[in-house]
Amino acid sequence: MWRRAFQNCLKIAFIGSSVTFTSSFVFSQEQLYAWGWNNFGQLGIGNSISQYSPQLVPIQDVLFVACKSSVSAAIDKSGKLYTWGRSKFGLLGNGQVENINVPSLVQCLKHLDFKFVACGNYHMAAITTDGQLYTWGNFDHGKLGHSFDNSAKLPSREKYEYQKNLGSAKLPELVQLNFKVQQVALGDQFTIILSEDGNVYSVGLNKKGILGYQTKNVDEPTFKQIPDLKNIVQIDSGTDFSVALDSDGNMFAWGSNYFGQLGTPSPSVVQTPQQIKGLPKIKQFSCGEQFIGALSTDGVLYTWGFGGDGQLGTPSKQDIPTPHKIQFDQNIDKVSCGQAHVGIVSKNKLYMHGRGKEGQLGRGSETESPNSSRYSPLLVMENVIKIACGGSHSFAVVNQK
Repeated sequence: MWRRAFQNCLKIAFIGSSVTFTSSFVFSQEQLYAWGWNNFGQLGIGNSISQYSPQLVPIQDVLFVACKSSVSAAIDKSGKLYTWGRSKFGLLGNGQVENINVPSLVQCLKHLDFKFVACGNYHMAAITTDGQLYTWGNFDHGKLGHSFDNSAKLPSREKYEYQKNLGSAKLPELVQLNFKVQQVALGDQFTIILSEDGNVYSVGLNKKGILGYQTKNVDEPTFKQIPDLKNIVQIDSGTDFSVALDSDGNMFAWGSNYFGQLGTPSPSVVQTPQQIKGLPKIKQFSCGEQFIGALSTDGVLYTWGFGGDGQLGTPSKQDIPTPHKIQFDQNIDKVSCGQAHVGIVSKNKLYMHGRGKEGQLGRGSETESPNSSRYSPLLVMENVIKIACGGSHSFAVVNQK
């Protein structure tokens, strides 16, 4: 079984390798566009050249898109999972070390239908439509939530190739849980999941309070429930902190607070979830690398945390340890935060601000310099229905009318 799975993971299905950009392709109802940093092919446009304006990605009918600094993933409307970008740490789930610059079907998972995918800097995770969790990539600190050795049952030759290519990485593997999973979020060395009944669990490195519960173990390889978090409807993580939103619109945060990203000036580490004060009822939020953007139920954006690149929407570029209201004259429907940039959607129009040196703001030739980032959101695209901001790149699903 594992020999067949391993062989399947080595067969890469390149969607864009023979695509002809005909009118029937370009003008299908929904299309994925990408722009920004592209050194590892994470834009998925067939090359590794960074782009300063939106470019069409050769994949159709995208249901869900996610990205991190050097890797991207998408689920199409048939439930199939695609990855592309940097292959180091086994991030793409296919058993190869070469980077991939077009969306590629994860072959060893092609028999499954997915509804959610999360990208990390060192590992990946995806959830099937029936609530099963699969993880893969670098397994240090037990952050994958399973300890199965992919190479153990392989013949000696294939085992040698596997270990040579992937090192401390694992192929996609089912995490054994006794509940169904709704969402997953990845920090650098940890994973948190949200069950369908509103509970939150974490696994991985026990440092800076990132697991959200007290433990003496340095590594926690088995998912454990975070106490006192109930009726949670959304989770997300930055580099070394996490946030949860409950059904009443309250936000809770834990982990590193070095930049005030937990919504309070002190302490520098919060070991267990604490409610973020000074916010109205929140409907949706997104974690950047060291900051947060949150939308109130009446469509107002609040930001806090690291502000050195203008991502908090203020000209001072100073860190702000408490929620700060962004001045914007329209109700906002969605927010997505990257490493140091922000995308917001209002009436299907995409506006962006923050760091733009690598083209992640989609300004075309009007790129920012290290000393001049955009702190005021400006229009980038229209007819946008979904967005995702990675480390220094961005995606938008556009309804082609």
